[in-house]
Amino acid sequence: MNSVIANEIHRARTEVKAFLPDVNSLSSEDCKRILKRYSAAIAGNFVNWMAATAVACRSVEGRYAAEENVYVEVRDDHSGMLKEFVKNSDARPTQEDYDYVEQFVSGVQIEVSKMSGLFLTTLMGVLENTSADFVPFLSEASKKLGNTNLRYTDVHGEADKEHADQFVWALEHEAKNYENAEQSIKEGVDTTVLFLKGIFA
Repeated sequence: MNSVIANEIHRARTEVKAFLPDVNSLSSEDCKRILKRYSAAIAGNFVNWMAATAVACRSVEGRYAAEENVYVEVRDDHSGMLKEFVKNSDARPTQEDYDYVEQFVSGVQIEVSKMSGLFLTTLMGVLENTSADFVPFLSEASKKLGNTNLRYTDVHGEADKEHADQFVWALEHEAKNYENAEQSIKEGVDTTVLFLKGIFA
């Protein structure tokens, strides 16, 4: 199972890297559009999804990883950091941005509402691991827009490697509690990558 999880996380990162655009090829409006969509999709949902993971996990390890991470998210107000980040980038989302990302958010939310600890741990594992690729992109896009307050991307750049490893570890334990875990993990990766593609591609 460990090799399956490692391969799936690697696949997720490879697919995300493939559709992340080159910041140098983007106009300022392109950068704003992506930052708006990212904020619209993440700011109001990520903590809820993490909290659902903490509730739904069957393994002690899965619950521990999710509880620790949601504690940090709330304690340090990561949603507030993100809102400040896009505000300083002059890229606060509009209703049009929320409407656009709804199709991708709802695809994840449908699965989240099933409260499968395996799906939720996969979702968190993919988001935390692929953030090593898309957080630097967000930082560069924001700098292109003149933002010098990069606290959001600086904090996530420092912390996410530890969180990424923690969720891989949690996923290895959570998977032991499910039949057909390999297929479910693959489907969870597909859903999460499609969500990210809707934001960035």
